[in-house]
Formats: sequence, structure tokens, C-alpha cells
Amino acid sequence: MGHIDESPLTAEEKANLALLKITDGILTGVTDAEKLVGSLVIPDSVTEIAQQALFCCKALTRIIIPSSVTKIGPGAIACCTGLTGIVIPNSITTIDKYTFAHCSSLTGVVIPDSVTAIGAAAFYKCTDLTSVVIPDTVTEINPSAFAKCPALTDIVIPDSITEIARAVFADCPALTGIVIPAKTTKIGCKAFSGCSSLTRVTIPGTVTEIGEYAFSGCTNLTVMVIPNGVTEIGDGVFSWCENLTNITVDDANTAYCSENNILYTKDKKKVIAAAGALKGHIVIPDSATEIGKDAFSGCTGLANVTISDNVTVISESTFSGCSGLTSIVIPGTVTKIEAYAFFGCSSLTGVTIPDSVTELGNGAFYGCTNLTSIVIPDSVTEIGDNAFYDCTGLTSIVIPGTVTKIGAAAFAGCTGLTSIVIPDSVTEIGMFAFYDCTGLTSIIIPDTVTEIGIYAFGSCTGLTRIVIPDSLTAINGAVFYDCTGLTNVVIPDTVTEIDMYAFSGCSALVSVVISDSITEIKSEAFSGINPDAHFTVASESVKELLLNSGSNIRDEQITVEPSL
Repeated sequence: MGHIDESPLTAEEKANLALLKITDGILTGVTDAEKLVGSLVIPDSVTEIAQQALFCCKALTRIIIPSSVTKIGPGAIACCTGLTGIVIPNSITTIDKYTFAHCSSLTGVVIPDSVTAIGAAAFYKCTDLTSVVIPDTVTEINPSAFAKCPALTDIVIPDSITEIARAVFADCPALTGIVIPAKTTKIGCKAFSGCSSLTRVTIPGTVTEIGEYAFSGCTNLTVMVIPNGVTEIGDGVFSWCENLTNITVDDANTAYCSENNILYTKDKKKVIAAAGALKGHIVIPDSATEIGKDAFSGCTGLANVTISDNVTVISESTFSGCSGLTSIVIPGTVTKIEAYAFFGCSSLTGVTIPDSVTELGNGAFYGCTNLTSIVIPDSVTEIGDNAFYDCTGLTSIVIPGTVTKIGAAAFAGCTGLTSIVIPDSVTEIGMFAFYDCTGLTSIIIPDTVTEIGIYAFGSCTGLTRIVIPDSLTAINGAVFYDCTGLTNVVIPDTVTEIDMYAFSGCSALVSVVISDSITEIKSEAFSGINPDAHFTVASESVKELLLNSGSNIRDEQITVEPSL
């Protein structure tokens, strides 16, 4: 685009021009972004558009940039959500990071031959963008450049590109096919993750590295051929590719092989990935010592698995989303079940955790809704956050006397759990640990517990009895929030503070005993309890704390008994 003053400006364009801040040829910003409406013609006197100069000018629909401009700064035109058209002049050599990010009405872009680099997230979340023409002059496309462009159906990667950067086309669900240029040596992590309409990908023999999760969530990908030059493949590369039926490795490849549509290292010591369409029973071979992260994620047809006795770790999210998995044999060599290893295995009814296991990772059995019982071995010392979250079918669980910590939300949403014994070894119960365990009727907390996190027993509507241990010095916020079946509470004399909403919503609570050790009762600690509830307190000072707690407690509800 050359001079822009050959045609007279419209009244709208003249008004927009008056709003621009220009200093020494640099467009630095606007005086009022909301008044910048419709078409903007940037004058020839401008040589640079500064960082975020036109950021969030939402009413702009078109921008004409003259050839006098040689630089557009990071985020210069980002979040111009009304922008439908842009003319990029041949004077621009780099499209900087975030330049057009969140320009959600932009439908098409022609990148001129002068451009050699496209910056990180340059077109991130351009949700209406359907096509982009990238010239062969471009040698560098940086991470997330076109990520989360859901309308993008077609893009041609120029032959000048040697590396497909991290997440460059991630979450472009309309993209149907991609040809990776012949000179490409690396496909970065998450490069095409979430491209759910992608049906075909051709990987050239020049590629040596495929990053973690590069094709994760490509749910319509059916065939994948690994060429002979690939020497490095990251974990989770084909996770959640539910229609992937065939994984083939070139026979000349010295680093990898495939068998029964499972990808292994050449020596078969590590399982890298499985085709998402796998069904029935599989046996991990004796040669295997490691199963990679997300190796079987999304294999919904997998029914049962036998793991080699040489495997020592069930890696993060290994069987995540295997909703058809009914049984698994974990060998006695396994010492660690990592985070979300069996997440969403909703058909799993029973699991035997061997005595060799010392660690249960966060979310290890999250969402295993048909799991009815589980025995945690004595070797385990900590139950991770969300470990059994939403295991709605779980009716009983044995926590061994070696466990010292029950993690945050460890059993939250386990609505079928009716009772649980917390051993004397436990010193900490994490926040939300038993939240929404509506079937839980009673619980005894041992004197070893010194910390109970917020909402730990919140919404346990079936809970009628609770023994608060002498080891606590504070009852944290909303610990027993909305425990609508709780009728009686005795606060031990070690407790000095009752935090906000601690017993809020306990609508059946009729009797509360509080000792003289209490020095603070915070806002609404007892709000929403039975309006006729009776408080027995040890001193007038505690009575005053109750009356001033914002819980709508009346004077006649409180009896002072100094002998407490």
C-alpha cells in the first residue's frame, strides 16, 4: 500500500485521524479508544505503530497502514474485536507478538512477501479467521501464532519453514488437512493439539523430533506414519486421538517401532503412545520398564490391561479417559501411581494397589465413578489432592495407619461413602477433603490432626455427628458449611478461633458448647443454623463474640456457664 492521501478522507476517517497520538513519526496511542469508529487511515507521516497503540479499539472495522510504516509493535492492534479487514504494507518485515491477538472479527489476512517472521500469538484467538496466505519469504512462525482460531479451515505452511513451533496451530478445530514442508526438522509440542477435524498429516523424512502432545486431541486423525529420521518423540503425542486406528513406523527407523498399533522405543523399554481406537485386552510386554505420560489417554475401547512386572511407575494420565476399562493388574514392582493416572476410568470397579506403592498422585482415580471399594496399602504416607474426587460409587475405603496427610478434595464428591476411619497417623486434612460426601453420617477425627482445611466437610448433608479433636487451635473457614444434618457441636478448649462460615448453613444445629479459650468468632460463623439453637458458653466475653459475629444470634439463645 503506498500513499493513502490520493482520495479524500471521509468525515469518519477525518474524525478518527484527530484522535491519534503521533510523536516523531510514531503512533503511540489514541485519546479515546471508544470514539475511534469504522475506518482508520493512518497518515504517511507515521513510520511506526508502537506497542499496544491501537489496543482494544473495539469499534474499528478497517485499518489502512501506509508503506511508510516499517514496524508494528507487540499487541499494537490486539483486541480490536470489530476489525474485519487489514492491509499490511510491503514495508513490514516482522509481524510482532500479539499484533492481531483477539481480533475476533478478522476473517482473512494476506501477509506480504516482505515479511520474514510471524511473532508468538500474533493471530491468537482470531475466532473468525478462515484463511491465511503465508508467503515463502517467511522463515519463522513462532509459538501459538495461530492458536485458538476455531474457523481456520485452510493454511499452507511455506517450504521456507524448518520448524513447526510450540502450539502454533493448537485448538484450530476446523483445520482438516496439513502438509508439513519438506525442509521441516521439528514439530513442536502441542503444535496441532486440539485440531479435532484434522484427518490427514504427512510428515516428511527430514523430521527428527515430534514434541509432547503434538497431535493430542486430533480426534479425527485415523492413520499416522512415523518416518525413518525421527529420533525423538514426546509423551502424549497421540493422546485423545480416539479414531486413530493405525500407527506405523518406517522399518529403517533406529529409535522407534510399533506393534499392534502401540508405539514403543526400538528396544521396547518404553511405551510411548497407543492408537486411540484400541479395543479389548492388551498386555504390556516384559521388556517395558516405563509407560509414558498419557500413553493410553482416551482409549475408550480398552477393556483390561496387564502391566509388565518390570514397570515401576504408572505415569501421569497414563490411562486417563479410558472409560471402558473394567480391570487392571498393577504389578508389585510399581512404587508410584502418578497424577491422574486413571482419571475418568468410569467403568473400573475394583483396583488392587500393591504394597510396593508409596505414592498416590493428585487425581489418581478422579472420576472413577464405578469404583466401589479400595484398600490403600501401608506403604502409602500421603493421599494426593483430588485422588478419589467424584468416585460416586465408592462405599468404603481403608486408610492405613501410615498416612499423615489427606490431600485437598481427596474424597470430595464421594456421595456413596457412608463412613470413614481416619487413623491416628494423620496430622492434616486438606481443604475440601470430604466436600459433598452426602452419604457420610459420622466421622471421628483423631487428636493427632492439627489442621483441617476450609470446606473440608462442607455440604456433608448426611453428617449428624462430629467429634472435634483437642489438637485443633482453629476451626477454619466453612469447614462444616451446609452440614444440614449436624445437630450438636462441642468446641474443645484448645480452639481459640472460629473462622468465617465455619458452621454456616447447618440448619439442624440445635446445641453448641463453646469454652472460654475462644478469642475470635469471625463473620457469619453460625449464620443459617436452626433459629432456636442454644449456645452454652463459658464466659460473657464469648457471649459478646457470638452476638457480634453477624450470625443473627439472639441474647436469649445463649447461656453462660463459667464452670465449662
